[in-house]
Amino acid sequence: EQQGKTLHSRRSRRRTSSQRMWRASVLLATFVHVAAARNCSNEALVEGKFHVEGCTLLNLTKSNIDDELAAVLAVVLSGNREIATLDLSKSLMSSKGAIVLGDALKVNNTALKTINVDGFDLPVQQIKGTEPVEMLDFSRKRLRKLSAILISRLMQGNAVLKTLFIGSNDISGDAAQLLATAALRSSSLEMLSGIPVKEIREDTLTELDLSQKGLGPTEALVLSELLKTNEKLITLSLWWNALGYAGAKAISEVLKVNEALTKLNIGVNHIRHKGAIAIAKAIRSNTVLTSLDFSNNGMGHDGAKAFAKTLRVNSVLYDLNLMGNQLGADGSSIIADALKGNVGLAQLTVSMNGIGPEGAKAMSRALRANSALTFLDLSGNQIGDDGVAAIARSLKVNAVLATLDLSRNGIGDKGAAALAEELKENTVLTTLELRHNKITDKDMETRLTAGLKHGHAEHIQTKLHYVVDPINIPPKDDLHDEL
Repeated sequence: EQQGKTLHSRRSRRRTSSQRMWRASVLLATFVHVAAARNCSNEALVEGKFHVEGCTLLNLTKSNIDDELAAVLAVVLSGNREIATLDLSKSLMSSKGAIVLGDALKVNNTALKTINVDGFDLPVQQIKGTEPVEMLDFSRKRLRKLSAILISRLMQGNAVLKTLFIGSNDISGDAAQLLATAALRSSSLEMLSGIPVKEIREDTLTELDLSQKGLGPTEALVLSELLKTNEKLITLSLWWNALGYAGAKAISEVLKVNEALTKLNIGVNHIRHKGAIAIAKAIRSNTVLTSLDFSNNGMGHDGAKAFAKTLRVNSVLYDLNLMGNQLGADGSSIIADALKGNVGLAQLTVSMNGIGPEGAKAMSRALRANSALTFLDLSGNQIGDDGVAAIARSLKVNAVLATLDLSRNGIGDKGAAALAEELKENTVLTTLELRHNKITDKDMETRLTAGLKHGHAEHIQTKLHYVVDPINIPPKDDLHDEL
């Protein structure tokens, strides 16, 4: 029995020794592998040739990689089995170099996990679909042209990706076009930056709100293609995005051919005058759009000229919002002149445009001749007493304007008195906004209301909504200091 125990103990020691030897060999192999798998940087590039044997991380941020070197690197990467991380940020590549790299990576390469071309590590295998995911979120990653092009090339064979977010980045030009094309050709993509691609294709939506999604030219190009033949969508809001001129140009192509969309909001999109011209031209031949919000796009004088030309020929547009477009006195005068012969527009907003007294006088002349406008918003334009006096004189003869907003215009008692006097001859105005002005006469509300009622005694059709903000009428003790 004792001899058996001794023999068993010896065998156990042998097994323990063997296990230790096996563990040591594994550790040694691992050490050798790690030693071989080195991090390489700019010294890997020597005389236009890449020496990357054993490299798992390749950092070429200081190698001035241009299109020619990118082509050489593409050949290296096409047969790569070791490099897992590649940093090409701060390169000199153009779109051409990014396309060559992207095409090399989308086939055969299964080793590279991330590539950085302009500040963000793109997950190569996930974009390709070799590591399948249904959703990728690249929004607000400061992506620029090169990243967008790589994504567009890598995703071409992905058959599992359903949702892709790329909003709030700096993607434009040919990169936006390539990415939009890749998104439209995808067999699996159902959502792009909040745009319900699948539902629009199925033509099941009548209203679509894409406000504040960070949409740029890429998304606008995708929308443009999807909506050209859409027959159900009647309301579209793209308010407060970053479409720019390129995005506006894409949407203008929709307006030329779409026969369903009746209401469009593209306010706050940095469109400027070139985009305004594109949109205005498209509307001239459009026979269905009745409402357009083009607010806060900074279209200026040139944009005003384009919209004025449209107003002279378009009789379908019913509601137009041009708030905050830097029209000034000249731009507003151009718009006002076009209103004289317009017979379709019923609602116009030109608030916050700095039109001043001269712009108000131009609007006054338009109101004398116009027979269609029922709503006019001139708020926040500092037209003063001279400007409101001119508007008041037009109300004496205008027979259609029912709502007038003159709030935030620096109007004092003199201007308000002129309004009260001329309103005695008006028989149609039912709503007058005068909030946040410099009216100090506490009897002014009574005088203005009396003026309105004088004309409306037997003709008033809606509830009277005269408004004076009491905040702007100081207490009697403070009246002297205010003046």
